[in-house]
Amino acid sequence: NLPHEIGTPAVDFSPNGKQAATGAYDGNVRIWNVETGTLLKTLKGEGRTIWSVDFSPNGELIAAGGDDDKVWVWNIETGELVYEFKDNDWSQIGVNINGDLGGDRFGSSVAISDNGNIFAASAPLYNVNNTGLKDAGQIKIFENNSGTWIQKGSNILGTSNRGFLGSSLSFSSDGNTLLIGEGDENTIYVFEFINGDWSLKGNSINKSHGFGDSVSITSDGETFIVGASSGFVEVYSFKTSLNVLKNELLSNFKVYPNPVKGKFKIQLSNQFILNNVIIYNALGSKILSNYNSIIDISIYPKGIYFVKIITNKGTITKKLI
Repeated sequence: NLPHEIGTPAVDFSPNGKQAATGAYDGNVRIWNVETGTLLKTLKGEGRTIWSVDFSPNGELIAAGGDDDKVWVWNIETGELVYEFKDNDWSQIGVNINGDLGGDRFGSSVAISDNGNIFAASAPLYNVNNTGLKDAGQIKIFENNSGTWIQKGSNILGTSNRGFLGSSLSFSSDGNTLLIGEGDENTIYVFEFINGDWSLKGNSINKSHGFGDSVSITSDGETFIVGASSGFVEVYSFKTSLNVLKNELLSNFKVYPNPVKGKFKIQLSNQFILNNVIIYNALGSKILSNYNSIIDISIYPKGIYFVKIITNKGTITKKLI
């Protein structure tokens, strides 16, 4: 647990999963060591609630937004405020997407994959009519197909009266694992996209008041952090249960040639699906994210690199020379 003394409506993991950022009701962002629970740094806002925090892909910057109608971006190492945004120009992709029922507050929480092609949105006041549940909540997931948003899988529906499913959402980098908070039921769920639909991964977790008000999952979908408005943060991991899968993965993949001469290839057995490939340099900085089995790294200097291979059955890291 992180010894947070103030309610935390926003949390996020660093890309390497070693640090966590929390946004708080006092207007500040705090950076924590996940393993030890030590507070590393406090980044000062302007005193009003921070509702969202997000690490940059290389883990060097943290962005935060809140009640001051601003977005701040800090350099984590120095604590320096790098950017402050009040206005910006955007180009819309596709058309507006509306909820199924008027007044269901569709869009109260949203999450997006790393490549921006998959997003989830919640409607916490959605009534599940066939069960008579009021304000049970609903999650819809969409995928971008040539500029058109197509629904990905079935709706995820709440199962509790006034449970408000979808009070918080977080995606893995590939958009195939979705962490969902149900704050009024003090519960979180992890869903995985398998065989064309969303299925519950593991068991739901229920704790005390406000558990699930804020959530964040790591890029590989193996570890997640949950914040509660009552003033605590907890970290969970699937890694123990995935050890068997990792051993299976070790015996069913190849990375060659290694040492690499310009390009390398990832070969997996038929039961594995390649979801993402992330390459880090020897300092641990992310330099490339790719979805292909053949990757060209000829533009990078010679040296030692690490390639993280994310599949439908687990994640493994390999050293490249």
